[in-house]
Amino acid sequence: MSSRYFILLSLLFLTILKGFSQEAHISFQLGSDQSIESFQIKGQTFQIGRSVPLFSYQIGESLFSSIQPSDQLAVSMSQDGGHWKITFSNISQDTIQLHNVIPFSKEGTEVYITGNGNHGLSRTHLFLPGKVPVNVIVPDNAWDLGYAGLDLDGESKIASLTRRDRESIQKGSRRRFETYLFPGGSVEYLFYLLPYSGTWQNGLTEVFQRKMLCDIAYFENELFERKDLQWIRHSYIMHLMYAWDKFYYDIDKEEYTLQDFLARGKKLYGGDDVVSIWPTWPTLGLDQRNQFELFEDLPGGLEAMRSQAQLSREKGTKFFVCYNPWDVGTEEKDHFEGLYDLILATDADGVVLDTKAEAGKEFQDAADRAKSGVIMYSEGMAVPKSMPTIVSGRVHNALYSSDA
Repeated sequence: MSSRYFILLSLLFLTILKGFSQEAHISFQLGSDQSIESFQIKGQTFQIGRSVPLFSYQIGESLFSSIQPSDQLAVSMSQDGGHWKITFSNISQDTIQLHNVIPFSKEGTEVYITGNGNHGLSRTHLFLPGKVPVNVIVPDNAWDLGYAGLDLDGESKIASLTRRDRESIQKGSRRRFETYLFPGGSVEYLFYLLPYSGTWQNGLTEVFQRKMLCDIAYFENELFERKDLQWIRHSYIMHLMYAWDKFYYDIDKEEYTLQDFLARGKKLYGGDDVVSIWPTWPTLGLDQRNQFELFEDLPGGLEAMRSQAQLSREKGTKFFVCYNPWDVGTEEKDHFEGLYDLILATDADGVVLDTKAEAGKEFQDAADRAKSGVIMYSEGMAVPKSMPTIVSGRVHNALYSSDA
Protein backbone atom coordinates (compact mmCIF):
# COMPACT_ATOMS: atom_id res chain seq x y z
CA MET A 1 0.00 0.00 0.00
CA SER A 2 3.02 2.29 -0.15
CA SER A 3 1.77 3.71 -3.46
CA ARG A 4 -1.39 5.23 -2.09
CA TYR A 5 -1.65 8.93 -1.86
CA PHE A 6 -3.97 11.84 -1.35
CA ILE A 7 -4.91 15.54 -1.54
CA LEU A 8 -5.95 18.19 0.98
CA LEU A 9 -6.63 21.73 2.09
CA SER A 10 -5.05 24.14 4.60
CA LEU A 11 -5.47 27.19 6.76
CA LEU A 12 -3.66 28.96 9.56
CA PHE A 13 -3.28 30.17 13.08
CA LEU A 14 -4.33 33.42 14.68
CA THR A 15 -2.79 32.38 18.00
CA ILE A 16 0.84 31.65 18.83
CA LEU A 17 1.39 27.93 19.42
CA LYS A 18 4.37 27.45 21.70
CA GLY A 19 4.68 23.68 21.65
CA PHE A 20 2.89 20.43 20.94
CA SER A 21 4.00 16.83 21.28
CA GLN A 22 2.83 13.56 19.74
CA GLU A 23 3.00 10.21 21.52
CA ALA A 24 6.04 11.53 23.47
CA HIS A 25 8.14 10.98 20.32
CA ILE A 26 7.86 14.26 18.41
CA SER A 27 7.24 17.79 19.60
CA PHE A 28 7.72 21.12 17.88
CA GLN A 29 8.16 24.77 18.76
CA LEU A 30 6.60 27.57 16.76
CA GLY A 31 7.83 31.12 16.52
CA SER A 32 5.75 34.26 16.70
CA ASP A 33 5.24 34.15 12.92
CA GLN A 34 3.94 30.55 13.16
CA SER A 35 7.02 29.10 11.45
CA ILE A 36 8.58 25.98 12.92
CA GLU A 37 11.61 26.82 15.08
CA SER A 38 12.55 23.27 16.09
CA PHE A 39 11.50 19.63 16.37
CA GLN A 40 12.26 17.35 19.29
CA ILE A 41 12.43 13.66 18.43
CA LYS A 42 13.00 11.25 21.31
CA GLY A 43 14.90 13.85 23.30
CA GLN A 44 17.02 15.16 20.42
CA THR A 45 16.44 18.73 19.22
CA PHE A 46 16.62 19.69 15.55
CA GLN A 47 16.73 23.40 14.80
CA ILE A 48 15.05 24.56 11.62
CA GLY A 49 17.32 27.12 10.05
CA ARG A 50 14.79 28.34 7.50
CA SER A 51 11.23 29.58 7.47
CA VAL A 52 8.96 26.50 7.34
CA PRO A 53 5.20 26.79 7.96
CA LEU A 54 3.40 24.08 9.87
CA PHE A 55 0.94 23.68 7.01
CA SER A 56 -0.17 25.25 3.73
CA TYR A 57 -3.49 25.47 1.88
CA GLN A 58 -5.38 27.00 -0.98
CA ILE A 59 -8.51 29.12 -1.09
CA GLY A 60 -9.63 29.07 -4.68
CA GLU A 61 -6.45 29.68 -6.66
CA SER A 62 -4.65 31.59 -3.89
CA LEU A 63 -1.93 29.98 -1.74
CA PHE A 64 -1.68 30.54 2.02
CA SER A 65 0.19 29.08 4.97
CA SER A 66 0.51 29.35 8.72
CA ILE A 67 3.15 32.01 8.08
CA GLN A 68 1.10 33.91 5.51
CA PRO A 69 -2.54 33.22 6.45
CA SER A 70 -5.78 34.23 4.82
CA ASP A 71 -7.83 36.87 6.60
CA GLN A 72 -10.96 34.91 5.67
CA LEU A 73 -10.18 32.06 8.07
CA ALA A 74 -9.65 31.63 11.80
CA VAL A 75 -7.63 28.58 12.79
CA SER A 76 -7.27 26.86 16.15
CA MET A 77 -5.19 23.84 17.09
CA SER A 78 -5.42 21.26 19.87
CA GLN A 79 -3.75 17.99 20.69
CA ASP A 80 -5.97 14.92 20.54
CA GLY A 81 -4.17 11.85 21.81
CA GLY A 82 -1.38 10.91 19.42
CA HIS A 83 -2.17 13.57 16.84
CA TRP A 84 -3.31 17.18 16.49
CA LYS A 85 -6.60 18.63 15.37
CA ILE A 86 -6.71 21.79 13.27
CA THR A 87 -10.05 23.62 13.05
CA PHE A 88 -10.61 26.01 10.16
CA SER A 89 -13.48 28.49 10.50
CA ASN A 90 -14.79 30.84 7.85
CA ILE A 91 -14.97 34.31 9.43
CA SER A 92 -15.78 36.07 6.16
CA GLN A 93 -19.14 36.85 4.59
CA ASP A 94 -18.32 34.78 1.51
CA THR A 95 -18.36 31.08 0.70
CA ILE A 96 -14.79 29.76 0.68
CA GLN A 97 -13.41 26.92 -1.44
CA LEU A 98 -10.73 25.28 0.71
CA HIS A 99 -8.45 22.65 -0.85
CA ASN A 100 -4.92 21.26 -1.17
CA VAL A 101 -4.13 21.31 2.54
CA ILE A 102 -0.66 19.85 3.05
CA PRO A 103 1.83 19.71 5.94
CA PHE A 104 4.63 22.27 5.80
CA SER A 105 4.77 23.77 2.30
CA LYS A 106 5.51 22.91 -1.30
CA GLU A 107 8.91 24.60 -1.08
CA GLY A 108 11.65 23.04 1.00
CA THR A 109 10.08 19.59 1.41
CA GLU A 110 11.66 16.37 0.22
CA VAL A 111 8.41 15.12 -1.30
CA TYR A 112 4.76 16.07 -1.09
CA ILE A 113 1.39 14.80 -2.33
CA THR A 114 -1.59 16.99 -3.11
CA GLY A 115 -3.99 17.95 -5.88
CA ASN A 116 -2.84 19.36 -9.22
CA GLY A 117 -5.22 20.89 -11.75
CA ASN A 118 -8.99 20.65 -11.58
CA HIS A 119 -9.91 17.25 -13.01
CA GLY A 120 -12.99 15.81 -11.33
CA LEU A 121 -11.40 12.39 -10.65
CA SER A 122 -7.70 12.65 -11.31
CA ARG A 123 -5.94 15.42 -9.39
CA THR A 124 -3.72 13.61 -6.90
CA HIS A 125 -0.02 13.98 -7.77
CA LEU A 126 3.32 13.17 -6.17
CA PHE A 127 5.83 16.02 -6.33
CA LEU A 128 9.63 15.81 -6.11
CA PRO A 129 11.94 18.84 -6.38
CA GLY A 130 13.03 19.44 -9.96
CA LYS A 131 10.81 16.66 -11.33
CA VAL A 132 7.57 16.63 -13.28
CA PRO A 133 4.72 15.68 -10.88
CA VAL A 134 3.37 12.16 -11.27
CA ASN A 135 -0.36 11.43 -11.21
CA VAL A 136 -1.07 8.72 -8.60
CA ILE A 137 -4.06 6.59 -7.57
CA VAL A 138 -5.31 6.76 -3.99
CA PRO A 139 -8.08 5.04 -2.02
CA ASP A 140 -11.53 6.46 -2.76
CA ASN A 141 -12.02 7.68 0.80
CA ALA A 142 -8.54 9.16 1.01
CA TRP A 143 -8.85 11.86 -1.63
CA ASP A 144 -9.00 14.35 1.26
CA LEU A 145 -5.43 13.72 2.46
CA GLY A 146 -2.15 15.61 2.17
CA TYR A 147 1.38 14.35 2.73
CA ALA A 148 4.88 15.86 2.97
CA GLY A 149 8.35 14.71 3.99
CA LEU A 150 10.76 17.15 5.66
CA ASP A 151 14.53 16.58 5.82
CA LEU A 152 15.98 17.74 9.17
CA ASP A 153 19.71 16.96 8.91
CA GLY A 154 20.24 14.66 5.93
CA GLU A 155 19.40 11.51 7.90
CA SER A 156 16.64 12.31 10.40
CA LYS A 157 13.39 13.23 8.70
CA ILE A 158 9.71 13.78 9.43
CA ALA A 159 6.78 12.42 7.47
CA SER A 160 3.56 14.35 8.02
CA LEU A 161 -0.03 13.59 7.15
CA THR A 162 -3.15 15.77 7.10
CA ARG A 163 -6.64 14.25 6.92
CA ARG A 164 -9.94 16.00 6.62
CA ASP A 165 -12.53 14.82 9.14
CA ARG A 166 -15.58 14.56 6.90
CA GLU A 167 -17.99 14.34 9.81
CA SER A 168 -16.69 17.60 11.29
CA ILE A 169 -17.96 19.86 8.51
CA GLN A 170 -20.36 22.49 9.84
CA LYS A 171 -22.19 24.91 7.53
CA GLY A 172 -20.31 23.59 4.58
CA SER A 173 -20.35 21.19 1.67
CA ARG A 174 -17.87 18.41 0.93
CA ARG A 175 -16.50 17.61 -2.51
CA ARG A 176 -13.88 15.02 -3.44
CA PHE A 177 -11.05 17.53 -3.36
CA GLU A 178 -12.56 20.64 -1.79
CA THR A 179 -14.52 21.80 1.22
CA TYR A 180 -16.91 24.67 0.60
CA LEU A 181 -17.33 26.62 3.83
CA PHE A 182 -20.29 28.95 4.07
CA PRO A 183 -20.05 32.04 6.33
CA GLY A 184 -19.62 30.75 9.89
CA GLY A 185 -18.77 27.27 8.62
CA SER A 186 -15.90 25.11 9.84
CA VAL A 187 -13.99 21.90 9.16
CA GLU A 188 -11.39 19.93 11.10
CA TYR A 189 -8.21 18.27 9.88
CA LEU A 190 -6.17 15.67 11.70
CA PHE A 191 -2.43 16.32 11.66
CA TYR A 192 0.19 13.61 12.19
CA LEU A 193 4.00 13.66 12.51
CA LEU A 194 6.12 10.52 12.21
CA PRO A 195 9.93 10.18 12.22
CA TYR A 196 11.80 8.30 9.52
CA SER A 197 15.26 8.15 8.00
CA GLY A 198 16.81 7.30 4.68
CA THR A 199 15.20 7.89 1.28
CA TRP A 200 11.96 9.79 0.72
CA GLN A 201 10.29 6.48 -0.13
CA ASN A 202 10.83 5.38 3.48
CA GLY A 203 8.54 8.15 4.66
CA LEU A 204 5.75 6.91 2.40
CA THR A 205 6.28 3.38 3.68
CA GLU A 206 6.09 4.57 7.29
CA VAL A 207 2.84 6.51 6.85
CA PHE A 208 0.94 4.55 4.24
CA GLN A 209 2.04 1.01 5.01
CA ARG A 210 3.36 0.62 8.55
CA LYS A 211 1.06 3.18 10.16
CA MET A 212 -1.82 2.44 7.76
CA LEU A 213 -2.62 6.14 7.31
CA CYS A 214 -3.00 6.39 11.09
CA ASP A 215 -6.45 4.88 10.52
CA ILE A 216 -6.17 1.91 12.86
CA ALA A 217 -3.68 0.67 15.46
CA TYR A 218 -4.22 -3.00 14.66
CA PHE A 219 -5.33 -4.70 11.45
CA GLU A 220 -7.91 -7.42 12.02
CA ASN A 221 -6.92 -10.11 9.52
CA GLU A 222 -9.77 -12.60 10.04
CA LEU A 223 -11.42 -12.25 6.63
CA PHE A 224 -8.10 -12.45 4.79
CA GLU A 225 -7.23 -15.68 6.59
CA ARG A 226 -10.44 -17.39 5.53
CA LYS A 227 -9.55 -20.14 3.05
CA ASP A 228 -12.89 -19.88 1.24
CA LEU A 229 -12.23 -16.24 0.29
CA GLN A 230 -8.64 -16.57 -0.87
CA TRP A 231 -9.48 -17.59 -4.43
CA ILE A 232 -9.96 -13.91 -5.34
CA ARG A 233 -6.24 -13.30 -4.76
CA HIS A 234 -5.52 -15.06 -8.05
CA SER A 235 -8.31 -13.52 -10.10
CA TYR A 236 -6.93 -10.99 -12.53
CA ILE A 237 -9.41 -10.45 -15.37
CA MET A 238 -12.97 -9.33 -14.72
CA HIS A 239 -15.77 -8.04 -16.93
CA LEU A 240 -18.63 -5.95 -15.54
CA MET A 241 -21.54 -6.26 -17.98
CA TYR A 242 -24.90 -4.59 -18.22
CA ALA A 243 -27.80 -7.01 -18.48
CA TRP A 244 -28.85 -5.35 -21.73
CA ASP A 245 -25.42 -5.84 -23.30
CA LYS A 246 -25.67 -7.84 -26.54
CA PHE A 247 -22.85 -10.03 -25.24
CA TYR A 248 -25.04 -11.03 -22.32
CA TYR A 249 -28.47 -11.34 -23.96
CA ASP A 250 -29.59 -11.16 -27.59
CA ILE A 251 -32.96 -9.42 -27.51
CA ASP A 252 -33.76 -10.33 -31.14
CA LYS A 253 -33.05 -14.04 -30.72
CA GLU A 254 -34.35 -13.96 -27.12
CA GLU A 255 -31.44 -16.00 -25.85
CA TYR A 256 -28.49 -15.56 -23.53
CA THR A 257 -25.13 -14.97 -25.22
CA LEU A 258 -22.86 -14.77 -22.18
CA GLN A 259 -21.35 -18.20 -22.74
CA ASP A 260 -20.34 -17.28 -26.30
CA PHE A 261 -18.70 -14.14 -24.91
CA LEU A 262 -16.76 -16.14 -22.33
CA ALA A 263 -15.70 -18.74 -24.92
CA ARG A 264 -14.44 -16.01 -27.25
CA GLY A 265 -12.51 -14.43 -24.36
CA LYS A 266 -10.90 -17.79 -23.66
CA LYS A 267 -9.49 -17.86 -27.18
CA LEU A 268 -8.43 -14.21 -27.33
CA TYR A 269 -6.81 -13.59 -23.93
CA GLY A 270 -7.09 -16.74 -21.85
CA GLY A 271 -10.54 -16.06 -20.43
CA ASP A 272 -12.17 -14.16 -17.59
CA ASP A 273 -11.68 -15.00 -13.94
CA VAL A 274 -14.88 -13.16 -13.01
CA VAL A 275 -17.92 -11.83 -14.84
CA SER A 276 -20.41 -9.55 -13.10
CA ILE A 277 -23.93 -8.80 -14.30
CA TRP A 278 -25.47 -5.36 -13.80
CA PRO A 279 -29.23 -5.09 -14.52
CA THR A 280 -29.88 -2.02 -12.38
CA TRP A 281 -28.21 0.77 -14.37
CA PRO A 282 -29.70 2.89 -15.80
CA THR A 283 -33.16 1.43 -15.13
CA LEU A 284 -33.26 1.56 -11.31
CA GLY A 285 -35.53 4.42 -10.29
CA LEU A 286 -37.57 4.61 -13.50
CA ASP A 287 -40.42 2.88 -11.68
CA GLN A 288 -41.14 1.49 -8.20
CA ARG A 289 -39.28 -1.78 -8.69
CA ASN A 290 -36.30 -2.14 -6.38
CA GLN A 291 -32.94 -3.53 -7.44
CA PHE A 292 -33.82 -7.09 -6.44
CA GLU A 293 -37.02 -7.04 -8.49
CA LEU A 294 -35.02 -5.93 -11.53
CA PHE A 295 -33.00 -9.14 -11.23
CA GLU A 296 -36.22 -11.16 -10.98
CA ASP A 297 -37.62 -9.51 -14.12
CA LEU A 298 -34.74 -10.53 -16.39
CA PRO A 299 -35.64 -13.10 -19.09
CA GLY A 300 -36.12 -16.43 -17.37
CA GLY A 301 -35.94 -14.83 -13.94
CA LEU A 302 -33.48 -15.81 -11.23
CA GLU A 303 -33.44 -19.43 -12.37
CA ALA A 304 -31.98 -18.38 -15.72
CA MET A 305 -29.35 -16.33 -13.92
CA ARG A 306 -28.53 -19.31 -11.72
CA SER A 307 -28.04 -21.37 -14.89
CA GLN A 308 -25.69 -18.72 -16.33
CA ALA A 309 -23.70 -18.78 -13.08
CA GLN A 310 -23.28 -22.53 -13.31
CA LEU A 311 -22.32 -22.49 -17.00
CA SER A 312 -19.80 -19.72 -16.31
CA ARG A 313 -18.14 -21.69 -13.53
CA GLU A 314 -17.82 -24.66 -15.88
CA LYS A 315 -15.67 -22.39 -18.07
CA GLY A 316 -13.55 -21.37 -15.07
CA THR A 317 -15.28 -18.00 -14.57
CA LYS A 318 -16.87 -16.93 -11.30
CA PHE A 319 -20.25 -15.18 -11.48
CA PHE A 320 -20.97 -11.93 -9.61
CA VAL A 321 -24.13 -9.90 -9.12
CA CYS A 322 -24.29 -6.22 -8.12
CA TYR A 323 -25.62 -4.19 -5.21
CA ASN A 324 -26.75 -0.55 -5.28
CA PRO A 325 -26.78 1.23 -1.87
CA TRP A 326 -28.51 4.22 -3.46
CA ASP A 327 -31.68 2.15 -4.03
CA VAL A 328 -34.10 4.27 -1.99
CA GLY A 329 -37.66 5.32 -2.68
CA THR A 330 -38.49 2.10 -4.55
CA GLU A 331 -40.43 -0.92 -3.30
CA GLU A 332 -39.20 -1.30 0.28
CA LYS A 333 -37.01 -4.29 1.12
CA ASP A 334 -34.25 -4.74 3.68
CA HIS A 335 -31.04 -4.56 1.68
CA PHE A 336 -29.18 -7.26 3.61
CA GLU A 337 -32.11 -9.66 3.35
CA GLY A 338 -32.43 -8.81 -0.33
CA LEU A 339 -28.76 -9.53 -0.88
CA TYR A 340 -29.02 -12.83 0.96
CA ASP A 341 -32.06 -13.86 -1.12
CA LEU A 342 -30.33 -12.85 -4.37
CA ILE A 343 -27.14 -14.82 -3.65
CA LEU A 344 -29.16 -17.84 -2.55
CA ALA A 345 -31.36 -17.77 -5.66
CA THR A 346 -28.61 -17.17 -8.22
CA ASP A 347 -25.77 -19.10 -6.54
CA ALA A 348 -23.56 -16.04 -7.15
CA ASP A 349 -19.89 -16.16 -6.21
CA GLY A 350 -19.59 -12.50 -5.34
CA VAL A 351 -21.17 -9.05 -5.22
CA VAL A 352 -19.95 -5.79 -6.74
CA LEU A 353 -20.79 -2.98 -4.31
CA ASP A 354 -21.67 -0.01 -6.47
CA THR A 355 -20.31 3.41 -5.39
CA LYS A 356 -18.78 1.96 -2.21
CA ALA A 357 -15.14 1.87 -1.12
CA GLU A 358 -15.94 -0.27 1.91
CA ALA A 359 -18.34 -3.01 2.94
CA GLY A 360 -19.07 -3.49 6.61
CA LYS A 361 -19.48 -6.76 8.42
CA GLU A 362 -23.20 -6.91 7.62
CA PHE A 363 -22.53 -7.49 3.91
CA GLN A 364 -20.22 -10.46 4.42
CA ASP A 365 -22.55 -11.87 7.08
CA ALA A 366 -25.47 -11.76 4.63
CA ALA A 367 -23.40 -13.54 2.00
CA ASP A 368 -22.11 -16.18 4.45
CA ARG A 369 -25.66 -17.11 5.37
CA ALA A 370 -26.31 -18.00 1.73
CA LYS A 371 -23.09 -19.92 0.96
CA SER A 372 -19.38 -19.90 1.73
CA GLY A 373 -16.75 -18.27 -0.45
CA VAL A 374 -18.80 -15.26 -1.59
CA ILE A 375 -16.61 -12.21 -2.27
CA MET A 376 -17.58 -8.61 -1.50
CA TYR A 377 -15.98 -6.44 -4.19
CA SER A 378 -16.11 -2.67 -3.68
CA GLU A 379 -16.16 -0.26 -6.59
CA GLY A 380 -13.34 1.78 -5.08
CA MET A 381 -10.20 1.08 -3.06
CA ALA A 382 -10.89 1.00 0.68
CA VAL A 383 -8.88 2.94 3.24
CA PRO A 384 -7.16 0.85 5.95
CA LYS A 385 -9.89 1.21 8.58
CA SER A 386 -12.39 -0.28 6.09
CA MET A 387 -10.15 -3.05 4.75
CA PRO A 388 -10.74 -5.60 7.55
CA THR A 389 -14.38 -6.02 6.39
CA ILE A 390 -13.71 -6.48 2.66
CA VAL A 391 -11.09 -8.58 0.90
CA SER A 392 -11.22 -7.09 -2.60
CA GLY A 393 -12.09 -4.01 -4.58
CA ARG A 394 -11.47 -2.08 -7.72
CA VAL A 395 -8.85 0.65 -7.99
CA HIS A 396 -10.28 3.59 -9.91
CA ASN A 397 -8.09 3.89 -13.01
CA ALA A 398 -8.58 7.66 -13.12
CA LEU A 399 -5.12 8.63 -14.38
CA TYR A 400 -4.96 11.17 -17.16
CA SER A 401 -2.20 12.94 -19.01
CA SER A 402 -2.41 16.62 -18.19
CA ASP A 403 -0.36 19.79 -18.51
CA ALA A 404 -2.09 21.24 -15.42
